[in-house]
Amino acid sequence: MEFVTFTEAWNELELGGVEPVEPSVPSPPPPPGVLPTLELQLASSADRLRLGRLGDGLVEESVISIDPGRVPEVLDHLLHKLHLAPVVVLPRTRWRAVLDALTFSLAEHRGWQALEAEATLVMNTRDGLVLGPADLRLLRTVLESLLAEARSPEESLLVIPLSASLLIEAIPGEPASVRIEIAEAPLAKSVRELLAVLV
Repeated sequence: MEFVTFTEAWNELELGGVEPVEPSVPSPPPPPGVLPTLELQLASSADRLRLGRLGDGLVEESVISIDPGRVPEVLDHLLHKLHLAPVVVLPRTRWRAVLDALTFSLAEHRGWQALEAEATLVMNTRDGLVLGPADLRLLRTVLESLLAEARSPEESLLVIPLSASLLIEAIPGEPASVRIEIAEAPLAKSVRELLAVLV
């Protein structure tokens, strides 16, 4: 588990087909403050889906109805079963928004305490947090707290595997949801099959 500069993270993600949603945003995107939010997508997608509740106005993607409280558990299984670690975690705006949302709910969590100490050094950046297979439990805990405590899409976290063209975005709010984009059809099929069993 370590932070890398946004430029280092971006170089890896760009190779996997990640690009800004807004076409006018250059590559690599500018630092926070110049560009207040950064929405990312895959250059090409074989499948787009959203985990959330049906009837919540989620119409742009294929929606898989799930209680928001179960989403971190399902994502954890997905990342483990498909061997998608290591992953890069990026904030949509900057780490400060995420840290502010999580500080109290994770104050007693030992793994978070170690991360938070380092995160305070990058709180005004979009630096990437690289998590290996052993760190996925902490990611699950962070996503549980984020989706329960945070209220704004600006506090969203992007989770992007380094070994596959897949993008996950946990989006807090009312309602909270998770957006998943998959570039390759075989991987999309595996994700769909696994979600059918888990949900």
